[in-house]
Amino acid sequence: MKNQDPTGTNLLLGILGNPVSHSLSPNMQQSALDALGIPMRYLHLPVEPDQLSGALDGIRSLPFRGVNVTIPYKQAVMPYLDQLDATAQEANAVNVILNDHGCLIGYNTDSAGFMSGFSHGSDALRRGRVLLVGAGGAACAIVAGLMRRVSAITVVARDTPKAQTLLNTVGAAQHCQTATLPWPVTPAMIADHGIIVNATPIGMQGFSVDRWLPEHATLTALHTCYDTVYIPQDTPFLVEAKRQGAHCIYGKAMLVGQGEVAFQHFTGQCPPHGLMQTVLDASLSLL
Repeated sequence: MKNQDPTGTNLLLGILGNPVSHSLSPNMQQSALDALGIPMRYLHLPVEPDQLSGALDGIRSLPFRGVNVTIPYKQAVMPYLDQLDATAQEANAVNVILNDHGCLIGYNTDSAGFMSGFSHGSDALRRGRVLLVGAGGAACAIVAGLMRRVSAITVVARDTPKAQTLLNTVGAAQHCQTATLPWPVTPAMIADHGIIVNATPIGMQGFSVDRWLPEHATLTALHTCYDTVYIPQDTPFLVEAKRQGAHCIYGKAMLVGQGEVAFQHFTGQCPPHGLMQTVLDASLSLL
């Protein structure tokens, strides 16, 4: 690996965001570090918006190997970084930062993590009309992961110009049909798409709004419903999707998938097979 020796002592890792205290990434990452005998500590790093620049300066100067990045900073951190890996450039979002002797390099493992929720050669992907709810950093990575594998992606968000900018920046129109629709989500939108993805924090534990799915939306066994929220596991969206017989993919699939790739960036090693999933399931069962 090009970056500094990940086996050195007194190195730190963490997850940077706001809020961040709910994150279970430290549980997963620390368990894998301990299992492999890697002397790193993984921390929660809550950062206020006006402290973001200073926080990244701290990552440079303190013994940090790197950090994960979560809501709401996956795009906000980009101007402060020295380099962007191809994965971050394509997704126009960063969820992993590595510190290479004071040089901060941004990566995106969300695309790979999101796609890990689908089985290989998934029929849902071949049917391929996606309704993506949300236009933030996670949504950018999801579009980057899907655009070569599906026939159409429609983004619906409160900020329609931001949704269009997302599609333009990622270059999705080169690979599939794209469109944006105005908020709110309607039953007609649900009926017209076979894959429905929530890439907003709506439904997340502690978030002020818990529902975006319209009351009279019809979901069927031909729908695949994927929620990137993982606390709670059974979000209002997935509870309703399951009740109506749709295929559900839980947010923990994306969390584990992106975390395993991030761990390889941080350490140069693969985490023990299945360990992060086991730790996450155990942590979720206690909530």
